[in-house]
Amino acid sequence: MAGAESPPTAREGAPPAPSEAASTGAHGDPGPELRLSITKSGIGLEIGGPIPLACASVTELWLRLPQVRFPFDVSGGVARFRHKRGALTRLALEVDWDDAARWMATRASGLVAPGAADVLVVGRETGSVLVTVRSRPRRPDEAVAALAFEVAVLPRDEGLDVVVYAARGVGLRAPATLLAITAVGRWIGRVTQRRGAIFHVPQAAAMIARDVLPDAGARVPEVSSVTLSVCSITRSGGLWVFAEGAPSEPSTGAVSAWEAADNLASADDALVSGELEQARRAVLAALDRAPRQGESSRRLAELDAHHGGRAEAALGTLRDAADPAGDALLRGDLLLETGDTNAAIAAWTAWASVEPSPWVAALALAKAAAASRDGEQALSWLDGAVGAAPTVPHLRWLRAGKRLEGGRLPDAIADLEHLEAMAVGARDKHESARRAAQMLARAGLSAESTRFLERALRFDPADPIALAGLGVALAAAGRPARGAALLSRAIDEATARREAVGAMLLDLARILGGPLDDLPSAIARARAVPDDDVVAWAARALEGKLRARLGDVEGASLAYARMRELAATTRDRGAVAALVEAAEHERDRGEHAAERRHLTAALALSPQDASLIARLREIGDAHRATATSAAERAGEPAAPTPPTPPPAPTSTPDDDEPFDEGAADARVAVLTMALQADPTQDATVDELVSLLTRLGRYHELLALLSARLEDAPADRREALLPKQRTILTELADRAEREGRADEAALFRMVCETLS
Repeated sequence: MAGAESPPTAREGAPPAPSEAASTGAHGDPGPELRLSITKSGIGLEIGGPIPLACASVTELWLRLPQVRFPFDVSGGVARFRHKRGALTRLALEVDWDDAARWMATRASGLVAPGAADVLVVGRETGSVLVTVRSRPRRPDEAVAALAFEVAVLPRDEGLDVVVYAARGVGLRAPATLLAITAVGRWIGRVTQRRGAIFHVPQAAAMIARDVLPDAGARVPEVSSVTLSVCSITRSGGLWVFAEGAPSEPSTGAVSAWEAADNLASADDALVSGELEQARRAVLAALDRAPRQGESSRRLAELDAHHGGRAEAALGTLRDAADPAGDALLRGDLLLETGDTNAAIAAWTAWASVEPSPWVAALALAKAAAASRDGEQALSWLDGAVGAAPTVPHLRWLRAGKRLEGGRLPDAIADLEHLEAMAVGARDKHESARRAAQMLARAGLSAESTRFLERALRFDPADPIALAGLGVALAAAGRPARGAALLSRAIDEATARREAVGAMLLDLARILGGPLDDLPSAIARARAVPDDDVVAWAARALEGKLRARLGDVEGASLAYARMRELAATTRDRGAVAALVEAAEHERDRGEHAAERRHLTAALALSPQDASLIARLREIGDAHRATATSAAERAGEPAAPTPPTPPPAPTSTPDDDEPFDEGAADARVAVLTMALQADPTQDATVDELVSLLTRLGRYHELLALLSARLEDAPADRREALLPKQRTILTELADRAEREGRADEAALFRMVCETLS
């Protein structure tokens, strides 16, 4: 080919001559095609078309053969010259950001959250590249985390530097800068040398040539005369050209990013090594060298934010930065931690309006919506979040839930149907339909829930959760027999899959004992719920109610007593109503001691309930009146109330070590689980009582002791009663100090009634 002095590009070159056949790769596959290129300055070799390289393509590669001079014979084609060592004159590397994002996503699993991740790459007008990594939740109700950061590319010596900066994110479990450096290290770390947040690619053109030319049957060229001469970033892709001549001029932003990364290199190295305190000291030194540098201030605030307990210090650092509004996303998290919710919401929404990453902007709006108490305003922010990131299912789930809360059923249904349409594959569509049905069922919309459950069963006809949900919905819609049949089938399927069946048994018992009026079968199903199931307390409450209806009064009392023990550790507010119902059952029987125990357990779960306080006061008054009347009839003075022992000390006097509340909390959790597994362990109870006392968690302690007193033998009751009186006295004293006189009187009255 004859042409101008500058070598033609692969796209402009003429088709190869018949003698210029493609080379053969190492495994017999056709390798990259080479062809001759003849110019006024001599002869050379060039590639015959784009060559894929990872997530990029080598679109130009031209070698000059300086040892071949005019005149020369080209009749042998490429085969005659491929063995000669050339000098690389021009190499162009192109990247399509969508292709790059797909390639990066395969290497981003577990980066910001467990499981797979999605990646979005966009070129910025500033010349940098914006990269966003978003978690792909394994369950629809799992929160989404997103990391965004900027990448700049600059020529450096015979290679180039890749600089990572401005890292930020939502829902991250580690500092954003650490995650950003880790991400880039996964993608290009094999061919780079890292120092802090700067990844240096030495002799980048030579590296690419070594990857490409041997497969084409050519020798690795000499590359000392080329440098990065063109660095072009567009929104959809990037182009880097290595050629002879002056290096490309980096942008102002890239230079500033490199300077900041260079200043922070030792801090970032410590961060990557896990030495957070050392990293903090290094950042402080960097701020001393470059006062109020925005990137250094943000790194320091980021480290303090992830340390815990340093929110105020981190806020002060951000306020003192050269650009105090430069990281409102992190500032919003810190403001929320300090309790300034309105300021946090303002920071998140302000940041969302300028954040170039649509995923991060959307999640910032979702954070504002979650923190807001104004339903309409929260819904408006969720509309903005869905608009910014319409392909993120988590945001539509949030908006559907908020629309249901606001009574906007058609809009919520539209979101749920859109989510099902977005799901790919039968499994995802099944999960989407089932979750939508559960959401509608919780809102009391049984007809709409039934429709989605039927869709879920279309994709998995044996799904026990969907079968159970459909059974409950059909029973609520007036078809209890069919609903009970589906629930029975669901229980069989779940048992075969070794899945939990407690909630299904409870729902079946409710249907059998309600519209079907089969009390014995209903009691049997409720009784079958194991004690370690989360709904066990509700099953015992239902069993007690059904036994009372059947006339088994003693059996009902035993069921209610078991319910009270199980409800002591639940956070379900429905347990309070169940305990009140149990107390009414005992009151009707005239068992006021048992009534008082149920009401005391209910009060431990809801200490501000005025009706419980009033009822317990009535029981105390009646107890005192009965005791006085009996004494008068006997002609003797009423027995004095046993003196209340002093409160237990909050720390052990001879213990020189400070009390570790964190360790005590962890120990309480372990002991609670051990006690649930084996309620007969008195030593476990004693240690739990001691720890709860020292932690000041008196309502939990009162519930524990009340549950233990009922079935304890006489000697054990003698040991527990003084402890319970001590706790009641402490609760009464604290209520008096806080101005709650009625509550204090109630606790003292209950203390007096203990015998």
